[in-house]
Amino acid sequence: MNKYKIHKEICSALHQTYVAKNSDYGDSFSKTRLEFPESILVRLSDKFERIKSLYKKTDRQVKDESIEDTLLDLANYAMMEVVERRAEKLGRSLDMGARADSGNFAPSWPYEMKDEDCDVNHVSLPSCKCFKTK
Repeated sequence: MNKYKIHKEICSALHQTYVAKNSDYGDSFSKTRLEFPESILVRLSDKFERIKSLYKKTDRQVKDESIEDTLLDLANYAMMEVVERRAEKLGRSLDMGARADSGNFAPSWPYEMKDEDCDVNHVSLPSCKCFKTK
């Protein structure tokens, strides 16, 4: 397996986690960010401190969290912040609009998804070539 394929699989898994957690938590990241615009700093700092702790300690109380899990959480938080920033640049809020059956998004802004134009697991960002202005 080459590194590009590994990267693609990780991104796909991150996307699935993002969809599932937003469904469960009601897009709490966006809501918190509206109230506390720099909240990403706290979330990233928490994860960074967790990674440092995991590297240092061998006898941990929480046994089911690994360095890799924490790194993936860190990556997803960073991507979530980018999504919110791009939404702000558009002057619109993002409607999650997740379709549970396909895992794809139906964005509420004036873009339509063209699945045949994109070979990635869709992330609802207008910079993706699968989003075309209506």
